[in-house]
Amino acid sequence: MMTFITGGTRSGKSAYAEALADGYDRVHYLATARIDRSDRDMLRRIEQHRDRRPTHWTTVERSTDLAPVFKQLATENGCVLVESVGTFVLNAMMDASLDWDAAKRAQRDAFEERVLADAESWLDALRGGTIDAIFVSEEVGLCLVSPNAMGRAFSDTLGRLNQRLAAAADHATLVVSGIGLVLK
Repeated sequence: MMTFITGGTRSGKSAYAEALADGYDRVHYLATARIDRSDRDMLRRIEQHRDRRPTHWTTVERSTDLAPVFKQLATENGCVLVESVGTFVLNAMMDASLDWDAAKRAQRDAFEERVLADAESWLDALRGGTIDAIFVSEEVGLCLVSPNAMGRAFSDTLGRLNQRLAAAADHATLVVSGIGLVLK
């Protein structure tokens, strides 16, 4: 079974997903955030997430190339909670080493296709497996259009990836102000 949870920044989507995962005996928390010791705000956010997690959950830290993790966990029992899909996309953008302002449309499209192909490999690894998956992702469809090329590429890529994951999911929920609104 696959569940897709989306919502805006500080909407409560992570806590909502963690409450769903808490119903499983075994939880593998796949953290995609990269730790930058100089970013105190991000360190605080990561620490808040760590403090909320039960001690019996297994944490896997992987910022990109998630398919091997899904392949390894596919035949396990329990669930894998991915926090977050948006951070994965941002990491992939940073690793792409593109000058987003100067990038041609074909380069941006090629990047997006690589990200979507990565996600398809996640889904392939999970299909037919025994582990359930909970994907947490930022909703970008309700925000302003970014004034810069990198921001627009992020919104475009994450928006399309969210659509793909939501379509593949058995359950999809939009979290607003801590309240889950069931989409499917």
